[in-house]
Amino acid sequence: MTIIYFHGYGSNCNSSTGNALQKHMDCKVVCQTYNTQNADDAFECLNKVVSDEINADDEILLLGNSLGGFWASYFAGKYHKNLLLINPCMDPIERMKHYLALGHNIAIETYANYPLVTFGDIEKNVILGKLDETIPYESYLKLFEAENFKIHFFDTMQHRVENHINEVLEIVEELIKK
Repeated sequence: MTIIYFHGYGSNCNSSTGNALQKHMDCKVVCQTYNTQNADDAFECLNKVVSDEINADDEILLLGNSLGGFWASYFAGKYHKNLLLINPCMDPIERMKHYLALGHNIAIETYANYPLVTFGDIEKNVILGKLDETIPYESYLKLFEAENFKIHFFDTMQHRVENHINEVLEIVEELIKK
């Protein structure tokens, strides 16, 4: 079993979630820092990592946090691999307008090159923090319900995962044991 972890906007593989996964999981955890400001650059980097890992291990869990949820979803649809999302951003063009307004240099139009596809018959899980101040949990609830995701609500979780990392790790452990 291999977990491929996709970090969020402006983050990297040394994030608290990435570090916790690498420290506590009893399987291989792969995380690649990628350019979150340009989807074409991100795709070039991530597609190589994902395809290399799929060629090496058939049992893959794609795990994405925030903007990383968009990429994990994209590759889950493309390669038909199991998926766990944490407070995901499913429409980066819309969600990243906020950062453009703050002066961030984002090639936002490049995200249009990577439309989400249907997930098909894979295991799909999502963790939603009900206190998420960045991406309100209701934002994609209808999508997750329509796609038959197993939804895990965390009543006191905000967008960042640190205060709930142990509960998140428990869900990840359950998924990799299947």
